[in-house]
Formats: sequence, structure tokens, C-alpha cells
Amino acid sequence: MRAWATPMIPIALVAGAIAGRWWIVPIVAVAWSALVFAIGACDLSCSPQAAGLAALNTAIGVALHQAFRFIGRSVQRRRHR
Repeated sequence: MRAWATPMIPIALVAGAIAGRWWIVPIVAVAWSALVFAIGACDLSCSPQAAGLAALNTAIGVALHQAFRFIGRSVQRRRHR
């Protein structure tokens, strides 16, 4: 793997964590696989794997956002009782 291709996991996680919505997952997956193909890191044969890995990492970021939001709202509700 080339050195400039390694930040994929943090970029996808952060994109999912910032957006916090599930609709971002396919957008990041398509965008990431297009980017990987455009910069020449792989050909079309590995594009599905790149999209799948990007979707998985983005979904983890979204899940973290949702979990922190749920915890935050639960704590806030308990304080206002």
C-alpha cells in the first residue's frame, strides 16, 4: 500500500462521525472508490473492495455519533427530571 493511500480509515470514520446520518455511507463509499481509482491506487477490479471498506468505516463513524448522541440525550433527560 502506498503511503498516501493509508489515511482512508480515519477519513471515512470522521466523515461518518461528523455527518452522523446513515445516508452518508453510500456517498462516502462511492466517492472513496472513485478517488482511489482516479489517483491510480487500484484499477476497477479493486474498486468494490475500496467501496466496501469505506462503507464499513463510515458506518462505524455514524454508529459512534449515534451512540454518543443517545448517551448525551439520556444524560440530559436525567438532569431535567
